[in-house]
Amino acid sequence: MRRAALFALILAAGPAPAQEFVPRLYDVAGVAEGDVLNVRAAPSASAEVVATLPPDRRRVEVIGLDDGANWGRIGLPEGEGWVSLAFLERRYLGEAGMAPGMRCIGTEPFWSVTFGEGGATWSSPGEERSFGVAADRSAPSSDARVYGWAETGAGATLSGSVVAASCSDGMSDRPWGWVAGIVRRTGGEVELLSGCCTLSSQ
Repeated sequence: MRRAALFALILAAGPAPAQEFVPRLYDVAGVAEGDVLNVRAAPSASAEVVATLPPDRRRVEVIGLDDGANWGRIGLPEGEGWVSLAFLERRYLGEAGMAPGMRCIGTEPFWSVTFGEGGATWSSPGEERSFGVAADRSAPSSDARVYGWAETGAGATLSGSVVAASCSDGMSDRPWGWVAGIVRRTGGEVELLSGCCTLSSQ
């Protein structure tokens, strides 16, 4: 029942209020070869360095900003950190449909779906396959807040939504910027799955 209520909330969610930050994708820029971009524990050049990014790192997902919009909050494999926006160059996500490279994961049961150009790859215990996708989002820009998608073709079993909102995978301290809801049809049964998504390459 709790799962169904959560999924209903995800599907009912509309565009976020204008003051809320939508996750955005960046590439590291302006960092010399052989140097690194420091990831800090707080949005300050004097804060502790908790990780580093190489000068050629692509697809860095910023999921929040500091009050001055000078620092971006990013998720790390086991936590979070802050990077200076002066060394990040924003990427354009394309026109419509799912953002290529978006990856969603869930637990209990474990599953993942990764979106590419016009298609996706699904993985769950005992099943891994690629399929076509029909999708759209709330606005044809990199600020889109809501994605909707459905598997295409005969025997399609998967559909879902992705909404810009804070999310926890329940297994780590990593923050995620997107909430996913999936409807999975198997035979005559319908299964509702929930999880988190990222645009990041890591």
